[in-house]
Amino acid sequence: MKVVITSAAMLTSVGLNTKECFDSLCAGKHGLGDMEDLDPSRFSIKQSYVIPKSRLDLGEKRATELLRRVMADLVNDYGSMRDKRVAVVIGTGLRETRTIERWAERKQEIRLDQLHFGAVAKLLDCREVVGPFVISNACSSSLFALALGEDLLAAGQADLVIAAGCDVLAETMHGYLNRANAVPPRKLQPFDRNRVGTLLGEGAAAIAIELEDSAKASGRKPLAVLGGVAINCDAFHETAPHAPGVERCMREAHRRAGVTPDNIQLIMAHGTGTPLNDANEINVLNAVFGATLRHVYMTGIKSMTGHTSGASGLVSLIAGMESMRTGRIPPTLFLENPIPEAEDLLIPRERVVAPEEIRTVQVNAFGFGGINAVAIIKRY
Repeated sequence: MKVVITSAAMLTSVGLNTKECFDSLCAGKHGLGDMEDLDPSRFSIKQSYVIPKSRLDLGEKRATELLRRVMADLVNDYGSMRDKRVAVVIGTGLRETRTIERWAERKQEIRLDQLHFGAVAKLLDCREVVGPFVISNACSSSLFALALGEDLLAAGQADLVIAAGCDVLAETMHGYLNRANAVPPRKLQPFDRNRVGTLLGEGAAAIAIELEDSAKASGRKPLAVLGGVAINCDAFHETAPHAPGVERCMREAHRRAGVTPDNIQLIMAHGTGTPLNDANEINVLNAVFGATLRHVYMTGIKSMTGHTSGASGLVSLIAGMESMRTGRIPPTLFLENPIPEAEDLLIPRERVVAPEEIRTVQVNAFGFGGINAVAIIKRY
């Protein structure tokens, strides 16, 4: 069973569509700015990677509108779905938490049926909508959604799956980060010795996956092959990553995709800029890749988008797919003094064009509670 990616769309603080996002990432542009919707006087962390209202006003139900826009872009790109059973699987860390906060503050009204993203299914003109299913598995949510989508195709429950992820800035989550960081981070610095923590970002991403035969029958040229997605939950700690659980997930992704570390040219790192995650991620990569890791490009785009939480896995996957297509690799911004584990690794600090064709990309996403996900995509 060969699963292919036939359409993709993303929207973040650095761009309102896939091309703008990827061009901005390659140019080293970041979306760090004022929080606008939150009162900065209540926090020591006063900035995040938000989508400014001057560029895009998401209205009251911000997460739903963000998801609706990226889904509309994907549907417009894909074309007719009228003869297909389309499953929709959405990953999110916070869903409409910000809307509930505003309701609690008596700033807006909300109904329960407006909190589960059901409205996005109305965008689909298809034979049957399966779902939507909503998965909330922290920072790994959108790759968990992709894994479920892969299973739905394998089980014959859908002809086409739209896997998506989205999250917007919420006061409760920002407040948690504010309390958890003794020193408030001023920027997100993956793999830097001076990193002190992560900063939240807003974003959404969606991809369409289907079996290769289905794509051929529809006359669609695949953008990439989904080699496989591995997921697990090691439940080691509420927040701290656990190397053995991450390593098992990474090795399982390679097994599912039928690849070895020397087949991979680019790693889209989780790279949250937190002391534990960054060191743990590099240590696991060293354990799995060995000496090969010194010859593999790796980048942490959260330095530019912020941590887009539930959307982050698919945002990285689409950026990795664009790197395969163009050969361009986005830099890791604010990397000034690499941690010892990363000193001799190929982590670009400015835009790079790969000297050889990028054929295989690994995408990492690791969440609270040991919720791990790793995806492998290949050139079609």
